[in-house]
Amino acid sequence: KQAVVYQVYPRSFKDSRGEGLGQIAGVTEKIGYLKELGVDAIWLSPFYPSQLADGGYDVDDYRNVDPKLGTMDDFKAFCAHAHELGLEVALDFALQCSPDHPWVKQHPNWFRTKPDGTIAFAENPPKKYQDIYPIDFNADMEGIEAETERIMDLWIKAGVTIFRVDNPHTKPVRFWQDVIAAVTKKHPETLFLAEAFTRPGMMRALSYAGLTQSHCYFP
Repeated sequence: KQAVVYQVYPRSFKDSRGEGLGQIAGVTEKIGYLKELGVDAIWLSPFYPSQLADGGYDVDDYRNVDPKLGTMDDFKAFCAHAHELGLEVALDFALQCSPDHPWVKQHPNWFRTKPDGTIAFAENPPKKYQDIYPIDFNADMEGIEAETERIMDLWIKAGVTIFRVDNPHTKPVRFWQDVIAAVTKKHPETLFLAEAFTRPGMMRALSYAGLTQSHCYFP
């Protein structure tokens, strides 16, 4: 009910290889320092393979680590060290794809298209995210749910205990209800932190769907 969650951008946190870019191994080196600060959980911003054009949220592959930031073994070592010190690990989970994500070719029907047939990129006026393709969850709800559950299962087995869900209120509530029920059936200890700041009705619906808590930027 009460905890300190510390957000880390791995690419700018600590460069452990002298390459001008931070890595997951660099975060691992500083876990003891974060523990001394009184941190209870470390939330890693996206470190998936990405073009990094939109801060890492333009995801190329949900099931791996960007080689510029490390390897899956580096991430597992990070989780193991965090757990040794009693810290939780939160993964930033943003269900949206870059134009290079394999889903774009394998499941083009999972994305919204413009009248000219091209895939629509994300917009939050006046902002335009031309390197992000938002998913159309209503196109194949069952298929997208199954793939999401597989992705979450992979990261839980690697050591993740919390999913910080990016903008859950812009996806169908039914989607979260189904996915969270399936994931927590296998991993009941998993928490879901919502990045949701919207109307009370939607906030209530997200809590009923299984999202544990929510946070906002401008309370």
